[in-house]
Amino acid sequence: MTLSQTDSFSILSQSEHDVEPRGCTPREQIETLVARARFLPPDDRLLVQAIYVHGTAICDFAALTDRCPRSVSRRLQSILHRIRSPEYVYVTAHASEYLRDPREDRPAAPATESPRRARSASELVRRIARDCIIEGKPLRQLARELGVSYFSLRQRRIALRALADAGMTSPTAPRAGQRGRGAA
Repeated sequence: MTLSQTDSFSILSQSEHDVEPRGCTPREQIETLVARARFLPPDDRLLVQAIYVHGTAICDFAALTDRCPRSVSRRLQSILHRIRSPEYVYVTAHASEYLRDPREDRPAAPATESPRRARSASELVRRIARDCIIEGKPLRQLARELGVSYFSLRQRRIALRALADAGMTSPTAPRAGQRGRGAA
């Protein structure tokens, strides 16, 4: 069975976390997805644009990239699921807070500094936003790269998800189960 161009358009309505307003035409949904794709890594953005802007069939794109059509289709579904998630929408809406380079906030590190140094909460949240939510990197892989516990990153991801659900703007809000400042 081969995948046709119409299959790529039917993927639009397969997300359980659909944040598009109900009643949008398929064209409006495609325009929204393509606009959101500008934050994706280049390879993912190219796939979305090829399918939805240029009208390339998944089979043709797979042949051009020397991949199996099924894997291209799965990759596209994964990207669309990520683009439609409330977290992705929230992070891209607050791109100035979450997608800036974390090196802007701190001076250059000395050469003897340990790679497992303590990181600020806001830096970890920005890395989760950029690496996990935008680029789709697994949280465990990010924990290994940063040298922090998976649990601490997962707690910050849960806090970020809560911010996305609530529509708040603070990247360092207290985690679930913690009290804010001044609470007794």
